Amino acid sequence: MAGSLKKICMLGKKMCVYTATRLVIPKEAKGFSTRAITTFSSRTHTCGELRAGDVDCQVTLCGWVKYQRMGQFVVLRDSYGIIQLFMPEEKQRSDLPFESVIRVHGVVRRRPKGQENQKMATGDIEVLVQDLEVLNKCKAILPVDISERYKTKEALRLEYRYLDLRSRFMQHNLRVRSQMVMKMREFLCNNHALFQVS
Repeated sequence: MAGSLKKICMLGKKMCVYTATRLVIPKEAKGFSTRAITTFSSRTHTCGELRAGDVDCQVTLCGWVKYQRMGQFVVLRDSYGIIQLFMPEEKQRSDLPFESVIRVHGVVRRRPKGQENQKMATGDIEVLVQDLEVLNKCKAILPVDISERYKTKEALRLEYRYLDLRSRFMQHNLRVRSQMVMKMREFLCNNHALFQVS
């Protein structure tokens, strides 16, 4: 489902045309463009989008705290990938539970030599945090382990559906379903004059 979809928006008397990229989310983002995703959000990039070519760029990222190391490093994730944040001493937070939602402003830099992680698509870089905002602080202990969702009983996952939907598996399914419904509507509208009433 690659390609681009041109959309036309009426904003007062102005007509704006923009291109949105249709995405199939792989197990881990592998360098595809996610520029359209950030069009209506307060972030400049997704967590899986940045590469070595973005070094020295100022960025704003939003996502869930995946884990922390040594108080200095935070791994941030969203639906499109993960990235490492480096927290200067004055920005370090000890009260940041896993799965808390944060927004960070910072500058992209190369990781020190020998600290690259080839298992990560963003493993050559990290973001030096200049400002951190906690948008939603999570409880210290969650009833559902998002990284090990198959070990959690289905009834419990359904009870805490809003947490289960954060998992990579569910995020992928939501996007596939959205793309499928969009294709169905396009086909019916373009070929059979569908008139949808909500």
